[in-house]
Amino acid sequence: MRLRTAFLAWAVAAASAAAPVPASAPEPGPGRSASVFATVGHSEWCPAGTVRLDIGTGRYTVTAPRTWRTCRRPPYRSRVRTAVLAGGDLAAVRAAYRSAVSEGLDNPACRGGVRPDEVVIGNGGMPSLRLTRGGRTLSPPDGLTCWSTAARRLHRILETMFNPRAGRHR
Repeated sequence: MRLRTAFLAWAVAAASAAAPVPASAPEPGPGRSASVFATVGHSEWCPAGTVRLDIGTGRYTVTAPRTWRTCRRPPYRSRVRTAVLAGGDLAAVRAAYRSAVSEGLDNPACRGGVRPDEVVIGNGGMPSLRLTRGGRTLSPPDGLTCWSTAARRLHRILETMFNPRAGRHR
């Protein structure tokens, strides 16, 4: 009997975790999580690093590329830095995150296979951006031209805050 109860509790928890979360869902709270993962420090000559940020707590991990000592000199000694984002910076990221979730990550002009008149070019490699919220992960489409303005804004904020070349200490 105890085994059956445990299985039923697990099944209910698994089903609720797999359920899609609407874009209008409230901010993360107890039992909810939201995070963002992005590449940062894009360069024509060196691979990018990554940042993973918990939107609820502000805790982040920045990982520099393996070649960080030969490519650039980040302001921290270790390849991996874990800390908590300051209040004002976290508020800016949260606002950009909410905007990206509500507006979507793809450029409406790209829907239906149509290419917009605008072309976005970058010579530092293709950036990566993933938003996770309540078990649902969102990513912008391939090609910067088809990223929404909100997705580009969120990535630009993260790039500015966590770019090892910028010399900003968080």
